Amino acid sequence: MSDMDDVNTTITSQFGHSSQELMNLLLTGQAVSNVFDNSMVLSEDLSCHGIQSRPAIGYLSILESLRYCEVGDYYKSPLFPIWVVGSTSHFSVLFGDERCLKESKSDMLLEKCRRAFKKVEGGGENGFIPVDKLNEVLEELDLKVQVGGNGGVQTLQAYLEVSGAGIILWDDFWKASSRLMTGSSLESIVSSSSSQDQDSMQVDATNNNNNHDDHVDVAGPPLLITQHGKEDNNNNNNNTNTNSMVASMPYAVPQSDEELAKKLAAEWGSMPTDTAEVDRTTKSDEDYARELQAQWDAELAGHPPPSTSTGMEGDDDDDAVDLASQAAMTDNVARS
Repeated sequence: MSDMDDVNTTITSQFGHSSQELMNLLLTGQAVSNVFDNSMVLSEDLSCHGIQSRPAIGYLSILESLRYCEVGDYYKSPLFPIWVVGSTSHFSVLFGDERCLKESKSDMLLEKCRRAFKKVEGGGENGFIPVDKLNEVLEELDLKVQVGGNGGVQTLQAYLEVSGAGIILWDDFWKASSRLMTGSSLESIVSSSSSQDQDSMQVDATNNNNNHDDHVDVAGPPLLITQHGKEDNNNNNNNTNTNSMVASMPYAVPQSDEELAKKLAAEWGSMPTDTAEVDRTTKSDEDYARELQAQWDAELAGHPPPSTSTGMEGDDDDDAVDLASQAAMTDNVARS
């Protein structure tokens, strides 16, 4: 019961189903509540226990594909190529040959560093640890003596810390720790990083100078050298021909939308070019209403519809026709 995160948890869940504690007890001999590697200390009063070493038989869960949990590397790489797979309603067994468990030295080194990093990282995958936790990680990896004790730990802390933020990122830690575990010294790691920074600064300065020279040089495109060592002027000739072609192209000069519309309408013959003609042929809504009213009145009175004019000067005639039509309608109503 002491292995469980909650001492009140039972070994079987509701309806007699198997709990994760029971599966871990059968596979590892410890009734821990989680499937990740080692233990996570979330606070002073709360810690979550996981798998402490590689078991003989592994375990996989469908819940990991749903991102509900993360199965640790201990369960994923057991001593024998046999895995119990937990699904939503039942368990299955997978097995393979010895090739399933083959790992390279770099893979084993990566997993060892990752376990030590996650052990002090806390809950979740933050990707960083506090600077003061680096000592615990180095002790877990047996690297504290190699870096030179507490003094070397402080040097490595200053080297890996993210610009006064008080944290160390996983990528930076992995680069340094992998070199330490393969035999490199702390001095070589720090000095190589300093030389790389200086080289990058020199490269940036060179690029800035080149960019400045490019901006200053406005003499035109450089001359090409042919295979016989002579200057190739074809490039300049091609540029001249291209510029002349562009200059001779129609619409080379930007035109407004109105100008382009008038030009296209003039080519198609669908737009009058004189604004006075537009004024003479265009009628307003009021003009159309008067014409329709006159036609309707004439039909009711039994007279032919009056002729309509196309100009604005016929407004007086239209008014006279309207008055005559209204008078005729009044007489017809009175007689009836």
